[in-house]
Amino acid sequence: MEITTIIAKDGTKSKFRQLAQDDGLALSEFFNKLSRQTLSLFAPHPLTSEFATELCANLLIQNTPRFVLACGENIIGYFILQAQMSAHEALRYEQHGIVLKAGEDLLFAPCIADLFQNKGFASQVMVMLINHYQSRVRSFVLMGGTQETNLLGRHFYQKHGFKEYGGYQTDIYNIDMRLCFG
Repeated sequence: MEITTIIAKDGTKSKFRQLAQDDGLALSEFFNKLSRQTLSLFAPHPLTSEFATELCANLLIQNTPRFVLACGENIIGYFILQAQMSAHEALRYEQHGIVLKAGEDLLFAPCIADLFQNKGFASQVMVMLINHYQSRVRSFVLMGGTQETNLLGRHFYQKHGFKEYGGYQTDIYNIDMRLCFG
């Protein structure tokens, strides 16, 4: 995908682009600034400085598209589209009669920095990702679902066409959500 300028409702500009090898420090700072609340909603992998550094250093050998929103040198958003299907996701969806296929169904995980939430960034990125991938894959599967109590998140995904497919219990109840194309 090309680098694209995203303008928030308040006029704040950012660049949407692929995560780069030299983003380790900026990604680390992004992870470190996330509030406890945001961290509780987004956990596809460790959100630590060490993981950010390792992730960026190994980008060339990974097969997972990762994108960021950047304001200047600061990362304000992070998005994962993973083609490899986790056994846990596949099993949960299989119980709903849906067979997820690696490469055809992408696990999706978005995160926006606290100070930049509810400004329209995520909606614009979602539209761009849908437009880019809808003819290339069968669906986006929300990685780990979303917490049942996260009504804003559930509404956001539903607004963009995601459907709820039951859920599962951890220390809280999570709702599985999927966006089918075509």
